Amino acid sequence: MIRTAAAAILPIVLLAGCAPQSHPSAPAAPVAEHMLQAPVAPPPAPVPGTVYIYRGMSADANTGHVDWDAANFGISGGTLSFGSVSDNTRPCWLKLEVNAPNLPVPVNGGGTIPVTLPQGVQQPASASPWPAVFDNNPAGHWSITRVTLGPSNSKAQANAALVFKYNADNFPAVASIVNGSLQNCQK
Repeated sequence: MIRTAAAAILPIVLLAGCAPQSHPSAPAAPVAEHMLQAPVAPPPAPVPGTVYIYRGMSADANTGHVDWDAANFGISGGTLSFGSVSDNTRPCWLKLEVNAPNLPVPVNGGGTIPVTLPQGVQQPASASPWPAVFDNNPAGHWSITRVTLGPSNSKAQANAALVFKYNADNFPAVASIVNGSLQNCQK
């Protein structure tokens, strides 16, 4: 019988790849503590999530229809303000979806509002998505800068009214109306 070098190595390779077998009557070999610990994995990446922000809206007390005029979107301090909760302090609330890269949203973090801009928006309203910043001052406060909405306060307010109404009419996942002190709020 001719024996080659490969044939001589084969049993060693097979033995090296096999797990040791213990005899049923042999005592178990001790296992080192570090062998029982799971490997340390890196922390998971932040998962984008959705949060909702709210803006109080005036509405007709009899019909519950909100007023989609620019007065409901007043700019103050260079921003359009929103809160992180709705309650009964306003007749109705505009509810907006914010796509946030990190949850919980850190102070001075935020996300984007995936609005669709209809025809008639006075430029230069920024392209979608619109950034929303959570500054938590006062508690729960979010804002969109005026320059995102338009070149002046009056144009920014008119654009906000037009864009949010259009989205509430056509994309209720992005913008919707919820009850406040009125129980029949509607677009």
